[in-house]
Amino acid sequence: MINSTADISARCIVKLEEALVKSEPSREGGDNSGYQKYLQILKNNSQAFQTASERVTKILASLKNFTRMDEADFQKVDIHEGIDSTLTLLESEIGEQIEVIKNYSDIPPVPCYPGELNQVFMHLLTNAVHAIPGKGRIIIQTFVENEQVHIRITDSGIGISPEQQRHLFDPGFKTAGSRVKAGLGLFTSYNIIQKHRGQIKVESELNRGSTFTVSLPLGLTKT
Repeated sequence: MINSTADISARCIVKLEEALVKSEPSREGGDNSGYQKYLQILKNNSQAFQTASERVTKILASLKNFTRMDEADFQKVDIHEGIDSTLTLLESEIGEQIEVIKNYSDIPPVPCYPGELNQVFMHLLTNAVHAIPGKGRIIIQTFVENEQVHIRITDSGIGISPEQQRHLFDPGFKTAGSRVKAGLGLFTSYNIIQKHRGQIKVESELNRGSTFTVSLPLGLTKT
């Protein structure tokens, strides 16, 4: 519905541009600066609308991929698509201050519950974004080792204290004035990874950033 409405609106703008061009007053007839001004405004609005329309289409596609609405629960998927969809949905939070670097390896499709796995990516990436108070960097690395796929998310944020790390995956754990604000998010992520017979680990030092590593078996079967 949104796509069709956008297409119709875009065609209307094109028609208006064509009509305005055809109605351009003769240069011999005097000053046409007012006409040129309105034509430029229309062109600028047309370009802005097209950019916004493409942005909406991209977000909708990412949201569909994130929720996996039209696919079976358990299947083999390209986890890079899930990570990329999550990043698209977080673009407004990431902003221009945070640089995202993707070091993706050539990995096989991963057997999983993709909608649930995307929740893990959302929790971990959101936590990474919130860990960075200003300019910073998030590095996402994927690789295969020992019959497992590993997803490593490293941020240049404020880090997590040893005491916080001990309780990081407890239900509802959060601390005021700190990076750990996910509440049930990290607890939920831990349970999802356990369901996938995988592991989730954290390495962190205060003021030196954090690294979360998710490891998933390639031989997982439906549970």
